[in-house]
Amino acid sequence: MNKLYGEVINYYSKHKNITIDQAKELSQYSVFLSIMIAYYAHQDQVRLNEEYYYFHPLRCMELYQDLIGINNNPNSIDLDKLDELEIPYRGVQELCCLHDIIEDTKLTINDLENLFNEVDLLSYFQVNIKASLLLLTHNKSESYDEYISKLIINPTASLVKVIDMYNNLNALTCGEIDDKKIENFGMYMKFIMVICIVYKFPDKFKEYNKYRKENNMMNNL
Repeated sequence: MNKLYGEVINYYSKHKNITIDQAKELSQYSVFLSIMIAYYAHQDQVRLNEEYYYFHPLRCMELYQDLIGINNNPNSIDLDKLDELEIPYRGVQELCCLHDIIEDTKLTINDLENLFNEVDLLSYFQVNIKASLLLLTHNKSESYDEYISKLIINPTASLVKVIDMYNNLNALTCGEIDDKKIENFGMYMKFIMVICIVYKFPDKFKEYNKYRKENNMMNNL
């Protein structure tokens, strides 16, 4: 067993109070493996409001799940409709969990490939995650404008970035508000609007929700 994979499994099993075997079984699914990696990689990090950092990627994933209606009902989403509307799906939940890994932790893209390879998901990672993740990783030598201009060519990376920036706009989780944070809020709003104009994400999600309502796929509670 890969040493890093063993550390990820061990950390998650202790964190969630489950057995090693249960954690290994969950890791066979790409989304759960990504969640485990987020817990492990961000374990010693906190955000400006002193909460554990891994809450941020998990909230990003949960926001996407809310947007497309993922719940315990297998009939709650329609992949064909998502494809028709050009709403990214494959790899998005994983990218929400992993989007800060290369930029902000010690793990590398090779580490991630090895982890996914450990559970025979390397091909899935390379096809659905790798390119978008590299685009989501901000090289600090580039301005944010340069970063977004490269990222925006990829619809999956663009959607995840909108979700990331949207979560970062939460003033209740940003710690003390100062002039720099206010400046960042304005920057995030600008780029959210730029990406949404390019990909028409609000219109697409509106159409998708209309479709779900008409086909009784939406929970009324």
